Amino acid sequence: MKKLLFLFTFLFFIIPVFVFAQGSTTFSDFIFGPVTTLIRYLIYIVLALALVVFLWGLAKFILKAESAEERNKGRQLMIWGLIGLFVMFSVTGLVYFIREAIFDGGSQFGVPHVYLEEDSDLI
Repeated sequence: MKKLLFLFTFLFFIIPVFVFAQGSTTFSDFIFGPVTTLIRYLIYIVLALALVVFLWGLAKFILKAESAEERNKGRQLMIWGLIGLFVMFSVTGLVYFIREAIFDGGSQFGVPHVYLEEDSDLI
């Protein structure tokens, strides 16, 4: 039990001290940085899977052209692949549009910036 308590204390209280020693890392970056990276990679994987589904359906549609049943299965795979690609690209485009239009293109959501014409300082 003491070993488990020591391990818990070391992992959650001591290691972040070394990580934050650089000074440029905040707790928010420490927590949300890996999560954001993981989500970004998962989006790429899902996009690739949708493309593979579309291409698999296209291959089935072309290679099994003599069988009406296999041709219909290929057509259905192509349709679902296109729907998946359309939805994912549309949502990604909307998120980037909202981020650019409302949040001034910042990488993290926050309060919109107001610029004056006299100077470029933030208010």
